[in-house]
Parts: sequence; structure tokens; C-alpha cells
Amino acid sequence: MGIAIAFFSFSGRDTTPAEIAADPPPRVDASALGEKAATAASAAKVESLLNAARDDMKAMRLTTPADNNAHGKFRQVLSIEPGNVEAQRGLEAIYRRYLQLAQGAIQDNEFDRAGTMLDRAATVMPDGPGLMRARVSLEQRRTEVRMQSLSDTMQESGGGNSEPTDAGSENSGSSGNEAVRRLLGR
Repeated sequence: MGIAIAFFSFSGRDTTPAEIAADPPPRVDASALGEKAATAASAAKVESLLNAARDDMKAMRLTTPADNNAHGKFRQVLSIEPGNVEAQRGLEAIYRRYLQLAQGAIQDNEFDRAGTMLDRAATVMPDGPGLMRARVSLEQRRTEVRMQSLSDTMQESGGGNSEPTDAGSENSGSSGNEAVRRLLGR
């Protein structure tokens, strides 16, 4: 018992196996397929990095730890897709968050912490809007607190007394001068 195989073409006539063998399949451009695969892999990598960066933002892993933070992931996205809007906005959000944290620290007189937050903001956007203003605000507040502390110290030691004192008395202001030196770190 034989099996009959019929070949049909779109022209309506039978096509023989010899004709099929003589007509090679259409040529596939391997480089185009490779580019499409690379583009798909790149898109998947970008999406994965953006998802991880969002998680880092929620967990406040903005620029630390060094090997697992939102800043690094947004930068990786931009190295793959330089115009990626979400990554650019993510970096801007990190920058704004550090400015907010710095302002809160300034208000709480936590000057070292405020300086650290401003330094981190500068790593994200070195010429970011408001950075210089925030640094000036930090130094102004730091100076205000030092001056108030100095004034309080002088008042306590009698150095702020407007009445004349004898050079040999304990209220001659020398202890106020020492307080000033301590505050200024000299």
C-alpha cells in the first residue's frame, strides 16, 4: 500500500518534490534576528532594572548600599537607553528626596547629617537646582546656632555683662574668651 503525496502551489498546479527542492526557502537575515533578540533582551533588562529601582526607592536605598541602590539602577538603565524618561525622573526624585532630608536635618540642628544628605544629592545631580541654596542655608543655620551658643556661654560666664568689671575680677571676660575659643575649635 503506497502513500500518495500531492504538492500544491498557490498557482493551482501540482508542485513536484524536485521543484520544491530546487526552490530554496526564503533567506532569513540572521543579523536582523540577532538585533531583535538583543532589543527584546535589552527591553527586559531595562524593565527589570526599573522595577528593582522602584523597590529601592520605597525602601530608601537611594544611593546606598553601593551595590544595591536606586541611583545605580537608574544609571544602568540610562546606559542602555540614554533617553529613558522614567530613569531620568527617578534620578530627579532621589535628588529632591535628599534635599528634603537635608532641610529636615537643618531644622533639627543635625548639621553633619544635613551635610551628608547634601553631598549625596550632589552625587546624583552635581549642579541640581537648589543645591547651592541648601548649602548656604545649612551654613547660615550652623552659624546662628554657634552664635546663640556663644552668646549663652558668655551670658553664663558674665562675659556678656554690660557693666564695667575690674581687670583682676573673675568676671573680666577671660572665661568668655575661652568659651569662644572652644566653640570655634581653637
